Amino acid sequence: MGMRSRLLLLGRHPILVAALATQLAVGFVLACAACAAAITLWKETTAPRGIADDEVMLVHPPYFADGRRVPTTDVLRVLRAVDGVRGVSALNQVPYGRNAWHAGISITPFPSPRLMSSVYLADEHALETLGARLVLGRGFGPDEFHAYGGDSSRLHDSPLPAIITASLARQLYPDRDPLGLPMYVRGATPLRIIGVVEDLALPAGAHHPDHGNLGVLLPLKVANATDAHFLLRMPTAGHAQHDPVVKRALRDAFPAWVATTPTPLSSLRRESLAPERQHLWLLSLAVAAWSCLTLFAFNVAGQWWIQQHPQELSLRRALGASQRQVDAELRLEYLVVACAGMLLGFALLRLLATGAWGSLGNPSLFVIVGVAALLMALVQLAIAWPLRATRNIPPHLVSRSPSVRL
Repeated sequence: MGMRSRLLLLGRHPILVAALATQLAVGFVLACAACAAAITLWKETTAPRGIADDEVMLVHPPYFADGRRVPTTDVLRVLRAVDGVRGVSALNQVPYGRNAWHAGISITPFPSPRLMSSVYLADEHALETLGARLVLGRGFGPDEFHAYGGDSSRLHDSPLPAIITASLARQLYPDRDPLGLPMYVRGATPLRIIGVVEDLALPAGAHHPDHGNLGVLLPLKVANATDAHFLLRMPTAGHAQHDPVVKRALRDAFPAWVATTPTPLSSLRRESLAPERQHLWLLSLAVAAWSCLTLFAFNVAGQWWIQQHPQELSLRRALGASQRQVDAELRLEYLVVACAGMLLGFALLRLLATGAWGSLGNPSLFVIVGVAALLMALVQLAIAWPLRATRNIPPHLVSRSPSVRL
């Protein structure tokens, strides 16, 4: 019998080879997804917080059983009277919270390209209570604050001063000092930048993976207590003992208040990262399950291929090939299948670029090389057992075959 090819696998069983390459492509996509989730979680975890979240507690927007409306100033006065409280503020949203206010920001009037940024409506104690630090410019002056009763036109039709985060300043004016320069929120009336703070922590999901924490603070005081999130700054060690004190003070002042337990911002931060952690765990488990299945599939396929072609392997040995040469040929075949699977997986990633997994459509070179190394190592590990089986095929087996004679 003549040797049709030294490669035993490719071309002999194209359907099985295609199935294995497809399985590797699926693994390539899963591994890239896991890497993307890990990178996203790492960015979220290490993103600058810019606030003293270990010292700040959140009192959630109140609900009054009798449906009454209470001015925000009344609640602030009660909270400031609590012993141990170092600062109190009322905001329209809170860092790591589930509710977020967003607006498109640009340096020219609409309809220019806009950066989606998170908007804080801040009172005169907001920066102090949060522990935010100004890196450029100044804070709001006493005469620059206005009451906000729900009219959103105040956000873009009034020439308000604005304090922005360092990330937003870099995006708006990358090569210039932003102080005194304009920015626009939908309307034609510009806001004037008077200060820049370190990147503030934003509500959950508002952090931009590429641009950072894009945030704006406006000197608008939330007028109605039911629309406000109240922040209290106090020593970290006193959180547990202050919880009942804060609740009792609110109930004494407002008997109809259905008060909830104050929540440390550090707890909100951990909760905000929980979905990303869960997503990473699920993808990691999927990659682990896929790895086990791939090891099993390649091992079974290799054993089956060797059982189907023992005479050809024996003939290679009889013609003078060493066991090392036979092993190298089989490893090369597996390597070709792995490369085909990775190319198919990369094409699948590009196809997914327009879908829900669009962030995976352009993986970094680091991710591609890492995932490729993982697949190569896994495939080479899978061939270890079939290679052992080839060592049990003697060179003289070919002389016993009725169809093959030396």
